[in-house]
Amino acid sequence: MLVFVVPSLGKGGAQRATISLANALAEEGKKIQILALKTDDEEFSVSEGISVHRMDCHSFSRSLVPLAKALVKSPPDLVYSCLWHVNLLVTLARVLCLFRGLRFTHIASIHNNPARIMETENYWLSRLYYYFIARFATWIIVVSQGIKDQLSRNILIPEDQIHVIPNISITSDHKLALEKDLKHDFVEKHREGYLIWVGRLDFQKNVTLFLDVVEAVRMPALVIGEGPEEEIVIDRIRRLNDSGVDACYLEFQPNVMYFMKNAKCLLLTSRFEGFGLVLVEALYCGTPVISTNCEYGPSDIVKHGHNGYLVGDNVAEFASAFSELIERSQQLSTNARPSVLEYETPAVLQKFTDMEIF
Repeated sequence: MLVFVVPSLGKGGAQRATISLANALAEEGKKIQILALKTDDEEFSVSEGISVHRMDCHSFSRSLVPLAKALVKSPPDLVYSCLWHVNLLVTLARVLCLFRGLRFTHIASIHNNPARIMETENYWLSRLYYYFIARFATWIIVVSQGIKDQLSRNILIPEDQIHVIPNISITSDHKLALEKDLKHDFVEKHREGYLIWVGRLDFQKNVTLFLDVVEAVRMPALVIGEGPEEEIVIDRIRRLNDSGVDACYLEFQPNVMYFMKNAKCLLLTSRFEGFGLVLVEALYCGTPVISTNCEYGPSDIVKHGHNGYLVGDNVAEFASAFSELIERSQQLSTNARPSVLEYETPAVLQKFTDMEIF
């Protein structure tokens, strides 16, 4: 049996990618169980036939023993975990399971820039994980080459223990969503195009840079997301509207592909990334992108001048790239979808097959 351990079934790119992988393997006939540490609202659909156990753990410190007990109760052949703190828990639980005679393969997946995580999250515990405990996983799966380089060169994890396999970014759900033609007042009003930004409203994603760009280029704009900077976004959009720029804010939408496919361009303004899922989604919609050339991920996806542009984290470079994009919009749109077919479910599963993991 394959067990996938996630923090919850709620919002988050790592959760979405992990559940997409579990769903794809279940459709191939694999026996799958998902262990969700917290009981949040379910945001991502889980395939029929997958056993889901919500553990209702309210803190990191209270998760270890229940996780070990759950693994002993339904012994796995392989455990796949995502996010550094969950990877840490599974590694420790693996030690506890040894006392009950249970051994299993552990794949730890890393979806974000380790150096920036160590700067912005639990200082000591994240360092303990990356510099010491991470290497005890059987394999480490990373979603971009830059993360692998950092783990091998700076943290000295053996290079042959780390494998680059991107997220499953385009699933059958994405394709169904693209076929639906919804109606939204903002989209209907701006059929000639608008700028779009999608993501969590926090320090990493740097939505204020997007709003600065919108103010500079005076283009209709749409922000979709939730997070701690929501009030800042609402206030900035009100001021943009007062200045004559039509801007709109929406919380996370069930069908974000509809809003992406009708946009002129998607902007990613992140200070750091691990992959950049929204870039793939937008490009699959045929929508060109402009992204900060941050570490890591966007440069794996965006081919500068072919399907979009990689720029510095400042308004001037974004505005210059947008001017060029407008002139070459048709060619960039034509190139967009073919450039991301490697992130469809079959292509990503083949990478796991080549490694003989599952």
